Amino acid sequence: MYKGKMRFETLLFLALACCTVCWVKADNLIDDYARELGDKTAEEINQIAFEERDRQISTFARESLDAHNQYRRKHGAPALFVCPRLNKVAQAYAETIAKKDTLVHSNNGFGENLFASTGREPNGREPVTAFYNEIQKYDFNSPGFSMETGHFTQVVWKATKMVGVGKAKSSRGTTYVVYNYYPPGNYEGQFAANVLPAQ
Repeated sequence: MYKGKMRFETLLFLALACCTVCWVKADNLIDDYARELGDKTAEEINQIAFEERDRQISTFARESLDAHNQYRRKHGAPALFVCPRLNKVAQAYAETIAKKDTLVHSNNGFGENLFASTGREPNGREPVTAFYNEIQKYDFNSPGFSMETGHFTQVVWKATKMVGVGKAKSSRGTTYVVYNYYPPGNYEGQFAANVLPAQ
């Protein structure tokens, strides 16, 4: 059991509610990066992403990726890969909220799950497991968004392909974790097709 206080937030993405400029920037960032990657496999991309991080955050990112993909397999969703560009976005924002010592969304055009903890520093699995445990409140017979289950639905969202991971500590010792996703999840009207029951 995780000891210490934990907070986490999720961002609901409605197709008509997000700033068009944000979406264009997000799409352009990923499109440009996809051209750079060429024909590299997901494993090769992951290796690039991990090599660009220092050892501590690289271990955390690997643990987070493994946890995401473990839970996604249970729900028939394809494995994510870590995107180095998204890592930079997530890390920059983790440092921003750690400096402000407040948990608030970036509205950067990507999917986003946030996590904060006080006490001992969490490993990479713990935030993802906390998100996934919201499954207990999700009604597969009436699929849709809820503030109580939005982390879970983003974690297993079938159409999401990439994740970026960021982690930073505030001056008061709170650890802030940012996960950015592309394409983002939690679109109204698409839950039944993207949040499948565990197999």
